[in-house]
Amino acid sequence: MHIAILGSGSVAQKLATTFSAKGHTITIISRNIGTALISCREILSDTIQMADSKAIRNADVLFLALGGYPTTLVEAETILRDYHITNDLITNKVVIDATNPFSSSEAGQYSAFFKLSSLGETYQCLLPGSRFYKAFNTIGVLHLGDGTFQGTKATMMYAGDATDTEAVATVESLIRDSDFEPLWVGPMRFARHLESIAELWVNMAYVTKATKEVFNNFAISVLTK
Repeated sequence: MHIAILGSGSVAQKLATTFSAKGHTITIISRNIGTALISCREILSDTIQMADSKAIRNADVLFLALGGYPTTLVEAETILRDYHITNDLITNKVVIDATNPFSSSEAGQYSAFFKLSSLGETYQCLLPGSRFYKAFNTIGVLHLGDGTFQGTKATMMYAGDATDTEAVATVESLIRDSDFEPLWVGPMRFARHLESIAELWVNMAYVTKATKEVFNNFAISVLTK
């Protein structure tokens, strides 16, 4: 599978190395290729390349691994515009949003801005015609590709259109490639809850230290009998 990843930070790099190890071809899309070449130099290889947004056209899947933490629709639109994302590049393409709307203050506190909606729904609105899903945002970046905890694979919850069976198969296949078990939680309006779960994980791991015995080595998962 050819996977394009929008962004070049720690999440983008971890997704790239995780999926490259599973035999996928990766293209990292950056706003500033010169800067990104420096930050990504250790992971670039025959299967992990860097390019501008035009490369999205030939990709099977587009991941959103963006920073910027927009607080409004206009700010989110500006971020996508900076990457030169146009509708013809993403029409009918599976898009997986791995972003979270977190802002950290000097005190180290985290907050989500999208209380009535979600950053995922905002990006979906800005990418009409895409087959949009929310996933890969409820776990710390260090665990992507290593989702087994005490011998059990953790759950990776995702939201999106369950009736698009082809897209669902793609999303679930990539979740399994990252060593997690997929679990559909509902349509995209449930992205707001996935972002809240992510905020809870970050707060437990880094702010309240509620799980200080294991620090950030935990997952919020779903168990079944």
